[in-house]
Amino acid sequence: MTRTADWGLRGRGAAAIGVGLALLSSRPLAAQEPTQPRFAHDSAAVVDVVKTVLHAMRTGDTAAMRARFHSSMPMRVPYDRNGVPGISVDSAAGFIAAVARSTRDQLDERVAESVVHIDGNLAQVWAYYEFVRGGAFSHCGADQFVLGRTEAGWKLLSLSYSVRTDGCRKDLPFTPRERALRDVVAAERAFAHYADTANLGAAFVWALRDDAIYLDADGVKQMKPVYAARPAGPAWLRWVPSWVDAAADGSMGLTTGPYAFHRSRDAADSVPIGRGDFMTIWVKGADRWQVALDQGIGGDTTAHLDEPLREQVAGVTGQAALPELMDVDKRIRGDGWLATLKGLAVADVRVLREGTPRGAGRAGLTGARTVRFTPLGGRVAASGDIGATWGTWVDGSKKGAYVRFWRRTAEGWRVTVDRLGD
Repeated sequence: MTRTADWGLRGRGAAAIGVGLALLSSRPLAAQEPTQPRFAHDSAAVVDVVKTVLHAMRTGDTAAMRARFHSSMPMRVPYDRNGVPGISVDSAAGFIAAVARSTRDQLDERVAESVVHIDGNLAQVWAYYEFVRGGAFSHCGADQFVLGRTEAGWKLLSLSYSVRTDGCRKDLPFTPRERALRDVVAAERAFAHYADTANLGAAFVWALRDDAIYLDADGVKQMKPVYAARPAGPAWLRWVPSWVDAAADGSMGLTTGPYAFHRSRDAADSVPIGRGDFMTIWVKGADRWQVALDQGIGGDTTAHLDEPLREQVAGVTGQAALPELMDVDKRIRGDGWLATLKGLAVADVRVLREGTPRGAGRAGLTGARTVRFTPLGGRVAASGDIGATWGTWVDGSKKGAYVRFWRRTAEGWRVTVDRLGD
């Protein structure tokens, strides 16, 4: 199913600290008391919260910021004014309002050298940062993020940072992955804007690579000829990326998020007749990013276009080897396929199933014991840290296609998004 199912194909039709895409790499934690557990997983989760907040600040996504702040979160800024030290204090609400007002300036904070300390339900991330406003270097300093574990996950309890203009290194350029995360999201949004303001078919022709594919129950199909031959119509399709991953070498990106389909733009059709979730593989070409695979599921009534963007943590790089990933994918088979899939999934795996609300976490992975899979292909980034696999499935008289996004971790390849649909 692609993101334009209802349109003709079988599926979806596809003031202060500033913001930036963080360069954060967790260092090994200091030795803990013998009674304390190892916090490797928590360390990654804490860094993910910080990275998500920084990215949300840079893009002006105040909803994503607010979701990761504790309601009582203060901000403190130690300063020196004419040799007199002082501390200014703000709140989470004030910080969010300041970011919302900074729509005309390009707020670009680059962060490096993160050090993570965790004890039980308390965590701290300390990092050197450099801040650029409107393309011009402004200042540098240190960020201190204090987080607490809640039933809803880690939340920022406080944020403090220093500000100085002397002794700044001015050496924190974006990594290829950071640029890819930014540019893939921009490409997805440009694609959606084209579809929203012009002809839907023309938007897909513009976005697709010549060899772009989708899948149905019969296997792999070429996308571009279908859209190129389709006449213009009144259909109105809107979507937003709410999840993004990118390769360390900046050559490949993965996106997924909600879409809404309307019969037309007429006021009478203001209520969508279909909602769902798309998933897209992006490949960087000579001139721009283009879609290599577009797939999705329909019937997700919980999918709404106001979801915040969630940037994924970096994978582990290695030798690019599609056969290796395909061999892992082929392990998901037989009567125990679902248990195997759960064992190969990340804790926050995103689950897409036709006709049902989107799931989150291993508990959301569902499917009949009798489903049988036929792997048909895949793609792995040259840096070997992210990839995708796809194929078909059958369950008695039922059949369809699957697509899985993967990230290489210290434990091996793990599923980050699992799609099972028509």
